[in-house]
Amino acid sequence: MLNHVSVIIPVYRVTRYLEEALQSVRKQTHSMWEIIIIDDGNDDATVAELHAIAGKYSDIRIISIKHSGPGTARAAGIEASKSDYILFLDADDMLHENAIATLLKSMSFNVSSCGVYGCSQRVDQGGHALNDSLHPGEELRLSGKELLLSTLSGQASITMGAVLISRSSLVKCPVDFRGLYFGEDWAMLCGLMMRENINFVQDNAVLSYYRKHAQSTERHNHRWAQRCLESIARVYEADQLQSIIAKEKLDELRGKISFTPHRILCEHYTKLGDKHSASKHFHLMDHTVLMPN
Repeated sequence: MLNHVSVIIPVYRVTRYLEEALQSVRKQTHSMWEIIIIDDGNDDATVAELHAIAGKYSDIRIISIKHSGPGTARAAGIEASKSDYILFLDADDMLHENAIATLLKSMSFNVSSCGVYGCSQRVDQGGHALNDSLHPGEELRLSGKELLLSTLSGQASITMGAVLISRSSLVKCPVDFRGLYFGEDWAMLCGLMMRENINFVQDNAVLSYYRKHAQSTERHNHRWAQRCLESIARVYEADQLQSIIAKEKLDELRGKISFTPHRILCEHYTKLGDKHSASKHFHLMDHTVLMPN
């Protein structure tokens, strides 16, 4: 069906804001969409709550999988979708009512691209804007090769609720993001941009709302760092990437984005008294990151 969009919502333990997420999709001015909820191995109580919420609507599909993390949940949604385009929405985020229409319009002007993205707004638990700034900032509203390089270094950051991606491109993504528990969206976008462009919509309107709460900020511990490095390895070791960017440039970019995870793991193993592991991560840190320009 022409311009049909699948909105894929992975759910793991977060149902408090799911009703708002669903309503934001149902209020879209573009009417040709479907909602696919991926139950990522939730416990019985959460599954019951999930079905109670989604069961109010006849046009929502729920697919249950063994808990495998957000990367595998996204892959399950892609496989279940039969639409032309896919939009990933977290269960605690929301879409602006014109989000899908705006993204589809932009895709019509970017027919050679695999996807387009726009701005998002951070909101508090009550859904109120935290500040007047949009995400990404104007200096990071990039397209094409510039966006790929900025994303590889960790500078560019795109909110998935403001991205529309061709399903045919997703199934051919050269980076396998299944099994990733952090950085799965980053890995997916990098993989897509190795083959095709993703472009900014050239519209500063807010397309999605990213909810900031305590669960969103539990990062920067050693488990987070290990998961970051796994995602980074998936991307930087992809044959497709190594064929389009020089090794020296890749080493520079990888050093920048790997610095913080290696620093955290160096500090973690130092506290444990594991000198060998601490030394390994110390030497893997790109120390030029600390040098002034």
